[in-house]
Amino acid sequence: LLKLYVLFFGLKNNQVFKIQPGAFDGLYSLEKLSLENNSIQYIQAGALDGLKSVTWMSFRYNDIQKIDDG
Repeated sequence: LLKLYVLFFGLKNNQVFKIQPGAFDGLYSLEKLSLENNSIQYIQAGALDGLKSVTWMSFRYNDIQKIDDG
């Protein structure tokens, strides 16, 4: 089993429009997540599960309209 030790994950300025459950599975050591300046409208329940070490995340400049509970 391969374990990745990623501390920063940046997807700025892409065309991400939805975050699905399991999107960040396996990124246990992730501390910073940047999804700025995308087209994110919807964050599904469980999409951010597994991000236990995150201390900072940014979703600036998106069009978030719905975030599921859970």
